[in-house]
Amino acid sequence: MPGFSLYRNLPRKSPEKKEAAPQAKSQQVRHGNRVSEFFEARQKVNFYEDAIPALDFLKSKYPMVALSNGNADIHKVGLGNYFVAAFNPISLGVGKPDPKMFHAGAEALGVLPEEVLHIGDDPHLDVLAAQRAGMQSVWVNREEKKWTHDTHPAPFTVVGLKELCDAWQN
Repeated sequence: MPGFSLYRNLPRKSPEKKEAAPQAKSQQVRHGNRVSEFFEARQKVNFYEDAIPALDFLKSKYPMVALSNGNADIHKVGLGNYFVAAFNPISLGVGKPDPKMFHAGAEALGVLPEEVLHIGDDPHLDVLAAQRAGMQSVWVNREEKKWTHDTHPAPFTVVGLKELCDAWQN
């Protein structure tokens, strides 16, 4: 873990504060409730139809790590058993496209970056960033968008996860 995450979790000494006025306390509670409600809402996700079958298939073949810039907790959304580790900007101090995110995933698997196949749906944050971190990548292009970057797209592009799993079986 980078120093940023360790530092952020250390308790900080703060000067003694005067008792907040009741109105300020009420505003703090309301703000805290809104933040809590936001994070709770982020745990309510709808999976693509092919997501769970693909995860079942991929887990039977390879250990996997979840890399996300999002706030959903893989355990709270029911995906924790598919992954050996999960990283997000809160846990790591950086997010995609930073190579540290990808390297943390490879390290959690105990392999070199070039031994990892990163599967993602964002051309910049997933495909190109993984390649720049030394990984192979697959672009999941569900909407069949045009590739708009100067560099060539991922060597392997699929419109869904079922297509990706079918390719592994053939």
